[in-house]
Amino acid sequence: MRPASAATTAFSEHGIRPGGAQFAGESNAERVAIDRRTPIEALPEFLSPAEFRAYVGIGRSAVYDLIRRHEIPYRKFGRTIRIPKSVLTDGRAEVE
Repeated sequence: MRPASAATTAFSEHGIRPGGAQFAGESNAERVAIDRRTPIEALPEFLSPAEFRAYVGIGRSAVYDLIRRHEIPYRKFGRTIRIPKSVLTDGRAEVE
């Protein structure tokens, strides 16, 4: 059996499971895997591009292309990009 690689350790530190499922939540005790089966009520108010990708089921490049072309609304908190949960329910919600 191989020991955990540095890449695997880095993924788990950033809330990514090796299988690709993403985590939402503030603490390790409250982390929930986000995928297509996650109820919309369980999602955070703002999703990271990785969480949005996991929920919608599209690729990483596709998410950033949508953001770059302003086809989905997003907010920047410093250098961090977040997509409002309302995008999933309203289609194209406006962000203040």
